[in-house]
Amino acid sequence: MSFSAYNWNPKMGSCHQNATFDELLSLEHLSVLKIRLDSVEYLASASSWIKKLRKFDIQISPNDSSYDAQSNEKRLVLRGVDLLQEHLQSLLHNTTSLSLLTCEGMAQRHWLSLSSLMSLTISNCSGIRILISQEKSSHAMFPNLQHLVLDHLKNLETIVEGILSRGICLSNLKTIQVLDCPKLKGTVSYAMLRHVKKLEEIKVSGCENMCRVIESGGQKKKNLPVLRVIEVKNMVKLRTICDGMWVCPVLQQIEVSHCFELKKLPISVGDSCSLKEIRGDVKWWNNLIWENHDDKSFFLKHFQAYPREDCLKRQKYK
Repeated sequence: MSFSAYNWNPKMGSCHQNATFDELLSLEHLSVLKIRLDSVEYLASASSWIKKLRKFDIQISPNDSSYDAQSNEKRLVLRGVDLLQEHLQSLLHNTTSLSLLTCEGMAQRHWLSLSSLMSLTISNCSGIRILISQEKSSHAMFPNLQHLVLDHLKNLETIVEGILSRGICLSNLKTIQVLDCPKLKGTVSYAMLRHVKKLEEIKVSGCENMCRVIESGGQKKKNLPVLRVIEVKNMVKLRTICDGMWVCPVLQQIEVSHCFELKKLPISVGDSCSLKEIRGDVKWWNNLIWENHDDKSFFLKHFQAYPREDCLKRQKYK
């Protein structure tokens, strides 16, 4: 009933004639549920019932909003919801894909027990300054999270703060996408780098104060053994992707757009035999600084200028 826009009554005995959400609780053999609700209160007596569902896609929004249909095992979308409401607890624990849109209570919410979560999107939640802090973290925080999207978080200053104890925190993260977070100065901190050895994609765009994507913590070489894709776009202060050199044996694609202060690529010929493509602005490519001519000649074979810019400016790369 995702697209029905039906106004459920919360409980039996209401003066209105609408069907109640409580009626669904009597469906003992129900295994798949897709529905949009107006309030968290509907779930007050549904905690044990939700655990029996094999798949669900539940969107909770006080206002009518467009429904974004995706295929996930147990998906929850919260829009304009106070995350501290107690009725959410059981639902959050059973969710594999969670989207938080303009929600309150992010800073106070305790995230340690969400072991089922595989995908997390946080968008337009102004209350969040730090996603994971040393004080509130544990070795098992987000142990199964694979995909993380942080979008339009105007007060986010860091994703992982402080050195976390070794464990399974973020140990299964495969992709991270960061969009329009103006206070964020780095994406993958040294503290985070120690945990994300399965990271395959890093995509960052529109973070106006970001000066580096990966923070080294003083290490000369950083190892991201399965990183395949890195994209950086629209960041005027970005000066480096990573301090020093990185070891990315399976890196296949680098894309750079409107990051004209980025003068060097932290890769060398020996470490980049799997590279298939470097995409970017012609102006940016022509201003890159190389350690030696051999590196420049090797990577030139993989460079692809953006078609639109190449067509309009007719500018040949060197």
